[in-house]
Amino acid sequence: MTKYYLPGRKFDTLPKNQDANMEIYRDYNERGSISSTNDTETVKKVDSFKVEISGRSYELLHQEVEVEKTSHRKPHSAVKKIWDDHVTSDKAFIEEQESVLEKYVSEDLKGIRTNLFVEPDYANVVETKITELRKTLAALTLRVDKLKDHYESVNDSTAQ
Repeated sequence: MTKYYLPGRKFDTLPKNQDANMEIYRDYNERGSISSTNDTETVKKVDSFKVEISGRSYELLHQEVEVEKTSHRKPHSAVKKIWDDHVTSDKAFIEEQESVLEKYVSEDLKGIRTNLFVEPDYANVVETKITELRKTLAALTLRVDKLKDHYESVNDSTAQ
């Protein structure tokens, strides 16, 4: 049995119920691979899944493919206000934690290197951890700022 292969993009452009000359591919192989033989035949698109080739009617085999689309929409003003409130409270919390840390460092840890009960090696560890904590708080501030900038810059669009 001969199988016909139609290029999908060309078939989609065919007008319904009108004859058109179109290049089709025939499969003469028993293994099911498409041969390099192509012919021009009279093709008529009956509907989306039925075609007539040189007067003979054929049902088309088709495969539906799901396409994911991502839509970006500007947030509603009420949602934006809620997000702004969250950003404000998050930034206030981070600033509060930074001031608590600075107060702790300036008051409680000012003499850590000369403290009788703390070995100098442990003082290095404490100072390293405080530096890491400062970097973490700065990274959180940056992250909150990026999130705010992201939701403020969203425009209505559709991406594929």
